[in-house]
Amino acid sequence: MSFYKFLWTDIILTHINPLKPIKTHNTHNTLTNTKMRTLTSKLTMLFVALAIGFAACEKSPVEEQKPEPKPDPQPEVELTITSGTQEVVSFEGGEVVITYTLSGQSDTLPEAACDATWISDIAVAEGTITLNVAANETEESRQAWVKIEFGDKEQSVEIHQEPYVPQDTPPTEYNYTMASAERDDKVADPEFSIAFASEDGKTRLVAHFVGEAGDVLLESGDFSSQSGTIDLGKTMFKNEGGIVKLTDARATVDYIGTDDFPPSTRIYTINFTLTDADAVIHNVTYQGEVANIYQGPTGPEEFAPAKVVAVKSMIGNFFLQLYIDNTRYHELDLLDEIAPNNDYLSAGVYKYSDKTIGTYSTYNTGKDRTTQLEDAELQLSHNEAEGTSTIVGFIKSAEGHHITFDWTGVIEGFKFEEEEPEIPVDPNATIVEIASAKVNYDKAGQKQILFSGAEQSHQLYFEHESIAVSKPIPDGIYSLEDGTMNARYCLHDYGWTDGEMSDIVVQVKNTSENTTRFIASWAYDGKAYAFDWTGAVEGFVYEDVSGQRLDFAPTYVEIAELSAENLYIYFYDDSGNEMFVNYDHGKVYMPYINYEGSKLDIDATDYTFTYSDNGDGTYTYDARFVTLDGRTIEFSGALPTTVS
Repeated sequence: MSFYKFLWTDIILTHINPLKPIKTHNTHNTLTNTKMRTLTSKLTMLFVALAIGFAACEKSPVEEQKPEPKPDPQPEVELTITSGTQEVVSFEGGEVVITYTLSGQSDTLPEAACDATWISDIAVAEGTITLNVAANETEESRQAWVKIEFGDKEQSVEIHQEPYVPQDTPPTEYNYTMASAERDDKVADPEFSIAFASEDGKTRLVAHFVGEAGDVLLESGDFSSQSGTIDLGKTMFKNEGGIVKLTDARATVDYIGTDDFPPSTRIYTINFTLTDADAVIHNVTYQGEVANIYQGPTGPEEFAPAKVVAVKSMIGNFFLQLYIDNTRYHELDLLDEIAPNNDYLSAGVYKYSDKTIGTYSTYNTGKDRTTQLEDAELQLSHNEAEGTSTIVGFIKSAEGHHITFDWTGVIEGFKFEEEEPEIPVDPNATIVEIASAKVNYDKAGQKQILFSGAEQSHQLYFEHESIAVSKPIPDGIYSLEDGTMNARYCLHDYGWTDGEMSDIVVQVKNTSENTTRFIASWAYDGKAYAFDWTGAVEGFVYEDVSGQRLDFAPTYVEIAELSAENLYIYFYDDSGNEMFVNYDHGKVYMPYINYEGSKLDIDATDYTFTYSDNGDGTYTYDARFVTLDGRTIEFSGALPTTVS
């Protein structure tokens, strides 16, 4: 506006001033062109400015703004306590869980708090509020409130804890008196399983005592499960509450009476202290007789065998069975050290004390079981002309049985025959001088012997079911004709000509001097040969070695893995002995031992064998084997082992 005012004033004052007369002189009678042009310009500017001003003052149309759309209102999230407004807690206290739900999604969890000092560990999680209530040691109930806030709202849950109720303390010791006792006759001396019962039968105790060897009665003394004189695993205690699990048992035993056989009545006083798994003591007392306490014999009893049978085990070894009836018998393992043979036992005295009656002997108790012997003696004589024998002696069992016998009759299994005549030898045969004999191959039913002389050696191969490993070949005549000689391995001039023999006949006779006589004849290349040699054959074990333990203690082991389950295992000791075992899928096959220069086959049915890898280059072994001639091999422990 000031611009317009200025412009207008300028025009008025400069060009149209009313106070100033207009000159009319010719030179100035009119406005000069210059002034006119100036005025014209200024007026033009004025009118243009006015036009612009009017235009500027004219209002332009304003476009209206549309309002922003408002979002839909969201519902408020609500908290609901789903576990209820009260929690009742026992006086022992413990954990309490309050559950809740939210009606919608929320980025926050409720808050919970409680002023009570006996409520702690409040933790809020999605859907749960957990807290811990301490034990109430007062005899009054108590309450507290857990305040739960969510948003601007608050809810409360009452915690009501019950008062402490004093508990009756159970007794830690009980006393029982038993009215009866009876021994179980299925348990043999020196163990005594005795069943005790109370008057009303509600309390029962089965106590399993373990006495000393030779005890046939329960003797006085202190017994306990700790010392092993009470077998806790076989002891059972039951009261009105049921079977009680025992952790310890002790007993003192005393009696009045005598030890005569049969014993007079013994009056026992037995006091038990039993401890159960809760450390409760059960005192059990019994006084009186123990029914069936004595189960042994009443003294020597005369025994008349129904029959006597001899079963040959090997040369010079027979089991003499003294029959009680048609099926049961006492058995004596007799070893003939006088003149062992395959037909009968030599006349003489056999004793348990000098091992001519062996430890495999058994006494039949008459209760479908047998027991070992404590002592035995038997005197044997023969009437070969009549084919009868007489046995006189006694047997004492390890359980105290004692019988005597005096019997004459035919012993089944003994053969009394005239001595077999020597086989004739071709007078034109070439007599071979033999210096020694050695077993080259030894297997049950087969034996190969090399007879060595100064100039030639000859090999004979015997086959018969009576041939035992390591033992002498039984007396008899062996030949190609009856199949007891194998021509393929009977070789003339062994190691040089190795020619197969023909027409082989060999007579074998074992002597009482631990030697064997061989009378042999054969043909080779159209000529007859023969020898008559007596001596100890290397490889024959003339004495009974069953039960003897081989001195074999391996120090190194090699294992060849044929597969994960099939192993060849070689055991070596420091004396150059070697034992081999094929262990395939948990079973032993073809075991043998090369011991002191002889190969001994091992029984693959009677053994114990386990092993484990210690991971340090050693394996732990536990082994027990029995050779076919009855000798044992035993070792255990960790041994250096190479696996390939």
